[in-house]
Amino acid sequence: MLSIIMLASCNVPDGAWDPFKWDKKEYKNVSAEGATLVSKLKNYETCWLEGTTMDSVCYHGGSIHYIEEDDSTYYDHPDGTRHYMCKNPRLDVKIDGKKVTMVVAPNPDPVPHTFYVELSYMDCFGPGIKIEQKAGK
Repeated sequence: MLSIIMLASCNVPDGAWDPFKWDKKEYKNVSAEGATLVSKLKNYETCWLEGTTMDSVCYHGGSIHYIEEDDSTYYDHPDGTRHYMCKNPRLDVKIDGKKVTMVVAPNPDPVPHTFYVELSYMDCFGPGIKIEQKAGK
């Protein structure tokens, strides 16, 4: 039966995948002192981390363990296909099944920051998760 489901899922035309549904996909007024945030996916068993942005600066993903010049670190998913964790200077993201945990670092800057966590799964892309952090002192 599982093979029938897998065969059927491979025949879904591009763009026909339902968008992600989250228990929470937007966080406003996150403390300048940092926070740990958790969002749970409602309609898929997991998702893949494509990358993150902070104030329009992209921290892109990849499919091997490496450290980018911007100090982002990515780790492979155990099946070798996509990464499930990203660490960059201000936002750490880890995916564990339906749960996406985001650790926002303290904001020492006197301006607020906006983060986006970009996610995908098969041919489903977004919406991702938006985080707005308050300005530091």
